[in-house]
Amino acid sequence: MTKRDIVIISTLLFAALATGLFNYFSAPGAKDYLTIIYKEEKLHKIKLPVNRKIEINAGGGYWLVEIKGFKARIADADCPGHDCVKQGWINKKGEALICVPQNFIARFEGEGNIDALTQ
Repeated sequence: MTKRDIVIISTLLFAALATGLFNYFSAPGAKDYLTIIYKEEKLHKIKLPVNRKIEINAGGGYWLVEIKGFKARIADADCPGHDCVKQGWINKKGEALICVPQNFIARFEGEGNIDALTQ
């Protein structure tokens, strides 16, 4: 491997790392919201940022969704295993808290940041 190859590989690795870090740490935008869905029915669409706890009782199930600023989690639920509670906080567009046994979803969504390739 020549010195030129090492420089090219190093530059590509640095560019990939910088892009990944930018995407990971990019701040949520002003048009972000949390959508809460039960059995494909949208129950809530909450504009962020907000500090709030929402109790949801639907279909015999119970969930306590906690929202702090631009992040959300399921703080409590009555489903078996509590996997949805163990997921912890979400704070990026596309992330979701999912309770599979009860068909419950709290999804972090947003508008904007769409480029020509994703439209």
